[in-house]
Amino acid sequence: MAFDQVDALKHAVAVHVETQKSKHSISIAPLTSKRSQQVVYLNAGGPVWAVDWYQPPSTPSTSYIALSAHPTVSSANGDVVVPNHSYNERYDGGNVVQIWAVSAKSKQHSSSLVLSIPHNGAFAWSLKWAPHVSACLPTIGSSPY
Repeated sequence: MAFDQVDALKHAVAVHVETQKSKHSISIAPLTSKRSQQVVYLNAGGPVWAVDWYQPPSTPSTSYIALSAHPTVSSANGDVVVPNHSYNERYDGGNVVQIWAVSAKSKQHSSSLVLSIPHNGAFAWSLKWAPHVSACLPTIGSSPY
């Protein structure tokens, strides 16, 4: 799914990062990532208000990040801003929960968007992983009771 097909991400722009050490600028397109030295930069397409991290015990070199970017709008003067929201209001509009895989050992492209879960809730206030119960059991056949 292209970022410009999602209502909440249609104003997404490239992010430019400049580090003090290297003095060079890195441009990161929406829904992509780049690595610079020991740092990984992700462009989620907007400000991230909901995020959770999951480290599977079976693959310690790869972690997963679930996140959702907040929708942005263009203001009258052309700036991209986050609209005001209230907890007691109901909102709708297309957005996605993004699942990113981040590899700690890879020297090259160390993160990638692996799954986009579309929803019509406009944005997410909070995200939490709920891994399958078998991932929490010490051995196959063990019972949690």
